[in-house]
Amino acid sequence: MLREKSKINFVLDSLTIQQTLGFTPDQPPSPVDVDLKDVKVRTALRAILSPYGLSFASIGDTVVITTEDMAMLRQMRQRVNLDLSKVEFTTALKLLSRETATNLILDTRVEKEAKAPVSIQLEDVPLETAVRLLAEMAGLKSVRVGNVLFVTKKETANEMRADPDLQQQNQPGQPGAGTIAFPGGLVPGGLVAPNPPPLIIGAPAPVAPSTAVEPDKPTDAKPQVESTPVKDK
Repeated sequence: MLREKSKINFVLDSLTIQQTLGFTPDQPPSPVDVDLKDVKVRTALRAILSPYGLSFASIGDTVVITTEDMAMLRQMRQRVNLDLSKVEFTTALKLLSRETATNLILDTRVEKEAKAPVSIQLEDVPLETAVRLLAEMAGLKSVRVGNVLFVTKKETANEMRADPDLQQQNQPGQPGAGTIAFPGGLVPGGLVAPNPPPLIIGAPAPVAPSTAVEPDKPTDAKPQVESTPVKDK
C-alpha cells in the first residue's frame, strides 16, 4: 500500500533477508499494525520495517528494502560520477551528500581545509571511494562511523580508526554496520538490481532525478492498517 500512496519504486532484497533473518518478505513472522495517517514516508518505512529488523537505502530513484547491514553497505557503495573544476571542497561534499541521500559530515574544526578548491573527474566509482579521494585532495581523511562518513584531519581520523568502540560499531551485526558482500549487478532474490546512470556531480548534464525518501513527504494512508513487507514483483 505504501508503494501506491508514495509512488516510490521499492525493491526487496529477498535472499539477504531470508538468509540473515530467516523469513521471506511475503511470509513475515507476524503482521504489524501501524498508524500511517499524515506520516512522513521515512517515518512510515521505519515503523513498518523496524519490527522485522529491516532497513532501507535510497539509491538513485529506488528504495532498496534489506537488512540494516546491507542497507548501509549499498548506500556507501552506490555509484557516482564526478566532474569538478576548482570547486570548494565543502561545496562538493554538500552536493554529493544531497544527491546521494547520504550522511557526509565535515568536521567544523577544519575550516581552512574545507575551503580548498578541488578538481577531479571520476566515472562509476563507489561513493565512499569518491569521498576519500576528495578529502585527500583537501588534505583531509574520511572515517566511516556506522552509516556516516566523517571528514576530518588525518590525525583525528587515525585516532578514530584506532578507537575500539568505533571498531566494534563497524562490525557486522552492530547498528549501522555493514560488511556483507553481494554479487554485483544482482539484487539477492533473483531480481536484477536497478542500475540507473551514476549520479553526475558538477557536470553540465542534469543530475539524475531523485525520488529518494523525502523527510517532508507525508502519506495519506488510513490509520491503523495492517502492514506487511511489499511482495516481490
